[in-house]
Amino acid sequence: MVELPYETLRPNAPGDETNIGYQSPTEGFHWDKLDDVDPDDLATVIFAIYLDAAYRRDLYKIPPPRATGTITGITVHSRNLSVIEIPNPITGGHIKLVIKTHSMVYESAEFQNTTHDIWENFSNEWATNPYTGVAWTWEEISALQIGVSLRFAPGLGGKRASYCTLVNVTVEYGESLPGQTEEELGQPTITETVSSGSRHTESEYIPYRLVLITKRILRHVTIRVRG
Repeated sequence: MVELPYETLRPNAPGDETNIGYQSPTEGFHWDKLDDVDPDDLATVIFAIYLDAAYRRDLYKIPPPRATGTITGITVHSRNLSVIEIPNPITGGHIKLVIKTHSMVYESAEFQNTTHDIWENFSNEWATNPYTGVAWTWEEISALQIGVSLRFAPGLGGKRASYCTLVNVTVEYGESLPGQTEEELGQPTITETVSSGSRHTESEYIPYRLVLITKRILRHVTIRVRG
């Protein structure tokens, strides 16, 4: 048994909005392009093209959580790529991470994915439910929808597109899920949150993840001293 103080939930059905214009392959749904445990990058994606100067948003349902305990926060993760035929610093993909709770949609600050042909990982934390202002409940997690908004800034000609290959949410809580292995629970793929509105390369991610996991394990250890 591996004790993990978080559970990763991935898209499993369409949510209330499907507005992003393109997917590859064209068969199936948008959500099934983003539900990877390990990212498959361009093998399955949703994307916006250079004509999509305004944001287009998707929302996805997630499976019910299996954990118990006090929720300390949630973090939505995505993995994105910009393809820019004529590199230009004002062009590129623009991304917002999204949640829907209590019938209200909340978006993160804007991330800019302007590095040509390099996958980048983004995350945003909601420590409390933005609708209630207090800690998340498991009922709210069960009803939660997660998603992403994409647009591509206009620029000089050429082939341009903003891709997303992965979206998931990690739920941090105060107890481990009994009997779960690390593989069964899954881990936040490549991206880990350091602070609200974070952006990390894969090389930066590894040391942060080790520090964060160590802190989380220590946070949930109780030491009793017998007199």
